[in-house]
Amino acid sequence: MNKKTLALFTTIYPEGKRFLNDFFSSLWDQSDLDFDTWVGLDRIQENEVKPYFGSNDRITYIERKSDESPSSLRQRAIKQIMKNYDAIIFVDSDDILEPNRVEAARNMLKICDVGGCALTIINEAGKPLGSIFQYPKESIIASKIPLCNNVFGLSNTIYTTNILEKILPIPDNCVLVDWFLATSAWIRGARFSFDIIPRMKYRQYGMNTARIIPPFTQEYILKAAEMALNHYLLVISSLSHIPSQHKTQLEEQEDKIRTFLSIMKQDQDKLLLYIQKLNELPSEHIWWDMVAHPHLDNIWKN
Repeated sequence: MNKKTLALFTTIYPEGKRFLNDFFSSLWDQSDLDFDTWVGLDRIQENEVKPYFGSNDRITYIERKSDESPSSLRQRAIKQIMKNYDAIIFVDSDDILEPNRVEAARNMLKICDVGGCALTIINEAGKPLGSIFQYPKESIIASKIPLCNNVFGLSNTIYTTNILEKILPIPDNCVLVDWFLATSAWIRGARFSFDIIPRMKYRQYGMNTARIIPPFTQEYILKAAEMALNHYLLVISSLSHIPSQHKTQLEEQEDKIRTFLSIMKQDQDKLLLYIQKLNELPSEHIWWDMVAHPHLDNIWKN
């Protein structure tokens, strides 16, 4: 098999600038350096980040235009990358790559179209928190990926450009780009795989859109439920030719989250009990499983 051409894509924004030394140190320390780096610049200029890269001629910068949303910037970058590469490794610039991140991602292309990996959870200072973001062991959760939750983020996933061609475009108003891509790939019949060995260090701090470390608050659960509901509405309304079985599952999940959100907003006692029981569960969450968690259905369905 011919060696696959790889691009690594990340987005840099002002709030994450303080983490760039860690990020780029890990990028240049890869066991497999045969890849090109593409950088989306979101509200930050090339001259502000170029010193972190050094004199590397395998880097391409794409600046966000004044009329672009963050998802539009990503889509424009992805479309440009797709022209010349077999696959794209997505990483977050506030995270840290393990030395074999690229090598392991390349190997996954032998068996899948979309490949994720486990992540070691670190705090804002880069210290391990003793938790691993891992593919869930329980079938009640694992069997619903990526319909009800997600493990394929923009920090830990490789996509072949062949599957990306089938799932673009990304709507301009898309907030949860990673979940949208994974759900779209599922709808289009992609082959998924997950590496249970941590290949990234995932930083948990105030800027995270999707938290996975408790304690969860009332405000966060209500916000997360709103975002999950909007995700389903966007997928159903923007994707064409969704197979009937997939569309039925999406509509059922949308209705479930809508009902959950309505009850949580209207019944403070149930919301408080849900938060209490959620925070008592083992802290082995994946993205969005804390919204209408299957182990807590008895709290809000009765």
